[in-house]
Amino acid sequence: MKAYPVETLFLFLVLILCAGVAVWLYVTYRSRADDEHLTRLKRETDEWIARSAHGFVPISTRLILKGDEHAVLEEGSTLFESRAYRLYGGGGTRIGRFSVGGGISESEQRVKQIDQGTLTLTTKRLIFDGTTENRNVQLSQVMSVSPGSDAIEISTERRAKSQIYSVTNPLLWATVIKTIAARRSRGVGLDQG
Repeated sequence: MKAYPVETLFLFLVLILCAGVAVWLYVTYRSRADDEHLTRLKRETDEWIARSAHGFVPISTRLILKGDEHAVLEEGSTLFESRAYRLYGGGGTRIGRFSVGGGISESEQRVKQIDQGTLTLTTKRLIFDGTTENRNVQLSQVMSVSPGSDAIEISTERRAKSQIYSVTNPLLWATVIKTIAARRSRGVGLDQG
């Protein structure tokens, strides 16, 4: 066994210590950045809700809306959905018309980007107007809204799979969708507090 000089071992230990400190600093920085990001999202949501305490302020949209429907939020978004992918494994031998042996087939769900477009929340619907795909969800059919770090996940009565929309403030979108749906279910007008 070869012996290393003390200086080499000391240098090696210093490098390991520096790497450990660098990793700790990075993790601390990411944690602080995540906390600041969440604080900013909460502040923006609270400010928007405070401005809308006495009724939602309609915004302009290029969509053609129904009679007493008004746009409330709108921004560029990407639509994601869970899609099934088939995985094959193994092999077999074909003898005439029959297959002997064989493999197995398994299905796996993966989230896939479907389209990019504009996501608009109105007083009645959530509308995604994309380049190739469009989605129109009645807020009365929304079963759940879950905010993520950069997207919201919507589950509805009509679709078996959830729809995921990227947004800049998922907390705001989820809160406003839940607020409008709750007011509608209680029969409270959206122009009232």
